[in-house]
Amino acid sequence: YMSNIFFRQENNLIIGSKNCIASYDLDKKEVNKTCYIDKAENLMLFDKKYILAKLKNREEIYEFDKEAFSTQKVLTNKKGYIIDINDDGYIVMDKKYLYKKNLSGKELWKVKLEKNYIKDEVKVEIAGDWLFIKSFDLKTEQSSLEEKIDLKNGKKIKK
Repeated sequence: YMSNIFFRQENNLIIGSKNCIASYDLDKKEVNKTCYIDKAENLMLFDKKYILAKLKNREEIYEFDKEAFSTQKVLTNKKGYIIDINDDGYIVMDKKYLYKKNLSGKELWKVKLEKNYIKDEVKVEIAGDWLFIKSFDLKTEQSSLEEKIDLKNGKKIKK
């Protein structure tokens, strides 16, 4: 019933499902540790350290201790969608803006987006210090760059 393999730690796979992260022993072929996040509908792991739990009307960031196999809630987000988390903070996108906030929720920078990408089918990719928003045209089967943003300072790069 586990759907994601997050990473391998020695001879264990760290795997996740809707509301559970588990450690699966490859030798014994059994789950040996679990950690649940109540009411989560989906879990994603960032940098082997942060869990993004998607709930019905909000998202929550948890710090994940892989040795103790436990979590501690860092913050709750009710506006927009979190798209990346690391020690420097997290990136969140709403209908009009892309924000970088630190893990206490303080805004570090904010950039106005060209359009509402939440309603459009776009792909958001992060490579190094860059965030790319790409759209895909089904007729031409081509993707095109919508926006390129420097994650260090939130500045948009002209196409």
